[in-house]
Amino acid sequence: MKILLAFVIAVIIPSISSLLQCGEKNSGVFDNSNFYPWYKVCVDITKSETYFTYHTLKPNTGGLSTYKRPNWKTKLYENVGTSYNMKLQFENYEKLGLPYINGTDSIYFVHFHLVPAGDFDTKADRDSTFYVENCVPGFQKINNGNWLYIEDKVKSSAVHKTEVITGQFGQLVLMSTSGQNVSLTLESDRVIQKKVRYDHIKVPEFFYKIVRDTVTKEGYVIITSNNPFMTEFSGPKMCKEDNCAVPEKLKDFSKGYTYCCNFSEFAKNMKKNFKLDFTGIIDVNNTIDAKIVPV
Repeated sequence: MKILLAFVIAVIIPSISSLLQCGEKNSGVFDNSNFYPWYKVCVDITKSETYFTYHTLKPNTGGLSTYKRPNWKTKLYENVGTSYNMKLQFENYEKLGLPYINGTDSIYFVHFHLVPAGDFDTKADRDSTFYVENCVPGFQKINNGNWLYIEDKVKSSAVHKTEVITGQFGQLVLMSTSGQNVSLTLESDRVIQKKVRYDHIKVPEFFYKIVRDTVTKEGYVIITSNNPFMTEFSGPKMCKEDNCAVPEKLKDFSKGYTYCCNFSEFAKNMKKNFKLDFTGIIDVNNTIDAKIVPV
């Protein structure tokens, strides 16, 4: 299998033209020059948006007896600021008519890991995952709900070296108390020339994991909703039918409704609906739809 990635050694961020384009409509760049070498990110620096990450997972990844999580840091994004501050979240959403995003029952946004820290063995490797470029805004209830279960299952079921792409698509829309649809963002403030500038970081509608065994060439996709208020499925469906026997608990809307797709159909629909192409990142033409998805 040949993976076509751009490896650039530089002290400063290299020019966009020197990097492999990626993301929706090729609006991002696939850059690992400023990151720890165990994973790579597809980012749009102008919007502080991460489309997806790529990393490999080794079987029998062990755990550390003790591990203290570091503070989140940034390499590429300048406008993250206070966007994940809970007090600021609650104030902003109340102004938008969304007072129910208030911290009750874990309803607030956190740094939603794309490459999980637990997929690595050493403290240094785990610490490397705490860059904001390796996260997107996700509800804590879902982060500690179905998504945590999925991360654990993907790791524990790896028999061979496994490629994992983790990403997001869509923008979450919730209804305000006045009946208006609100497209959700996190508001980030930063000081530029003694003035406070506010930027908008998109809140995704769905998360996904593409999992591919490098030996058997089998691949599958798991998709989870970022809407804990959903009572029936809505949004783009990336395959006609679920392709795995998802446990009933993963259908719990409040913890992140989850379904599975075969790889070929998902990749086709992502290219059609979001102009996102995984060719050159994983071996698309040498991936077999998995018959069994271990969730």
